[in-house]
Amino acid sequence: MGRKLTVGDTIFDFNYQTPWQKNLRFRDTTSGHPVCLMFLRYYGCSTCQLELRELTRQYPRLKRMGVKLLVVLQSQPETLRDSTPQGLFPFDVICDPDRELYFRLDIGDNPSPEIMSEHLKQRVAQARQQGIVHGLFEGNEAQAPATFLLDTHGVARYVWYGAESADVPTGEELVELIKHTFHLEEGNLFMKNELSTANAPAAIGPYSQAIDAGTMIFVSGQLPVNPASGEMPDGAAEQALQSLANIRAILEQAGLEMEHIVKTTVFLKDLDDFPTVNEVYGRFFGAGVYPARACVQVAKLPKDALVEIEAIAMKP
Repeated sequence: MGRKLTVGDTIFDFNYQTPWQKNLRFRDTTSGHPVCLMFLRYYGCSTCQLELRELTRQYPRLKRMGVKLLVVLQSQPETLRDSTPQGLFPFDVICDPDRELYFRLDIGDNPSPEIMSEHLKQRVAQARQQGIVHGLFEGNEAQAPATFLLDTHGVARYVWYGAESADVPTGEELVELIKHTFHLEEGNLFMKNELSTANAPAAIGPYSQAIDAGTMIFVSGQLPVNPASGEMPDGAAEQALQSLANIRAILEQAGLEMEHIVKTTVFLKDLDDFPTVNEVYGRFFGAGVYPARACVQVAKLPKDALVEIEAIAMKP
């Protein structure tokens, strides 16, 4: 048996499969996004089908807030392949027929599966009204549900271990819960999480290396400091290369690459260095669509550097 997740814990990384894809990595598919990870029983369960239907209806609202939704079922992948068309659900449905994730997160059984609460009776009635019928039984019939809300770093900000199959927030309730937990508004992501890595120079003042603002990453101006040695190379070309390498290291911490940059600002101590810096800059970004850019000469830079570069990146 595993260990229950509590608020403040960082969830482990794991591989998973959907009905149509294998060997997906949780960190890769959710990188840079707040996450709702919900555990239900199995696809044949009528209240689970009702929940999936409601989540599908509410998903555009979650997407506008930048939230990734993953729903875990005990079902075999072929059960959903045979029952649903690909693309029916706009979010990943994780098939965990061996209940590995349930066990690792210590999501136990309904202690009184023979007793139906009034809430469960209402959800069953709602399913019937919508023409949902109970399908194939799979896995553990007494399996309890769970709901976890994780921030962009995989840290649990909300944890709920349910008792019976319907003991999860409805689609509408989930949207409101996410807004409250992450301080979000639909269409406007008000998250502000610090990003930092040892592979770029540490901040030398009251600022962050970068800020994860939900759909955007704002990278502070990067001086050409080698994070390993703490030294700056000589010459504008070498300094520009080091500043760009520092930006890349910070973006990699967020699971992004240089191609995700949409805007840079280049600060030069001497604008006569522009042709040299421009050549290094062009080679570093390579082919493709270059980000928007501004380049300005300043009177002086920290540490008497010749170059400093800041960047804004957008998540895919």
